[in-house]
Amino acid sequence: MKAPRPFPDSDGELCPNAFTLIELLVVIAVIAILAAMLLPALSRAKLSGQRIACLNNLRQLSLSRHIYTDDYQGKLILAVANEDSVDTAIQVGNNNVQICPATQVPKTMSAAGGWGTANIAYVGTNPPSIATSGSYAINGWMAVDHTPIDTLAQDFYRKESDLKSPSATPYFQDAIWYYIFPLETDATLNPADLYDGTYGQRSICEHAMGLCLIDRHDSRPAASAPKAYPYATGRLLPGMINMVFADNHAELARLNNLWTYQWHRNWVALSPHP
Repeated sequence: MKAPRPFPDSDGELCPNAFTLIELLVVIAVIAILAAMLLPALSRAKLSGQRIACLNNLRQLSLSRHIYTDDYQGKLILAVANEDSVDTAIQVGNNNVQICPATQVPKTMSAAGGWGTANIAYVGTNPPSIATSGSYAINGWMAVDHTPIDTLAQDFYRKESDLKSPSATPYFQDAIWYYIFPLETDATLNPADLYDGTYGQRSICEHAMGLCLIDRHDSRPAASAPKAYPYATGRLLPGMINMVFADNHAELARLNNLWTYQWHRNWVALSPHP
């Protein structure tokens, strides 16, 4: 059998033979296999980039506070709780630094404000203040005078010298609201909602640990954080968030370890956590 001969094109030049159907299918299959191999790697790279950019945001927020503290003889900023995102946008001169790359700003921001989720930024507002979006909470024990919690005045950090373990004292972290007042006894609900977080579980102040109990930076996209993870005391709680501490170091932290940090001056960690 003779091999197929090249055929002439419109200009009379000889052209090589075209692909056969089988050859074309083989090429398509190879491309599909390569895409299947590369897409997960690209997804992981995207998540890693979001985590790194988020850590940089947190460091900037912390640095702005440290500059104030250095200029005012070690005194910490004490804001009032109705300041949008505790004025961090003003302190750093850039509102974008308040938005974690793993979250989206709501397309419409209600004047009444609204809680965030693992992948949606909150809208913090208190009239007459304007609506302000954010993805991070400040540790209220370091910065916010809040009437419902003022009865625990002995737990507040008022000046830098109050910080006995700066490397273990959270300053800012991923959250669904802009300030939190964790207590050692804050319980993990069963099932645990690691997408919406939890709030309103205490009579003294609803801004509990649950506000940062979201899975924003684990190996899955934040939008896929579990909404009903079965939890019991002593069981490992999955998920991760980014945090920056009073010594200005930032890290990726496991949700299960949040109760081990020194959130307020008299913190005594419970083991296992509630």
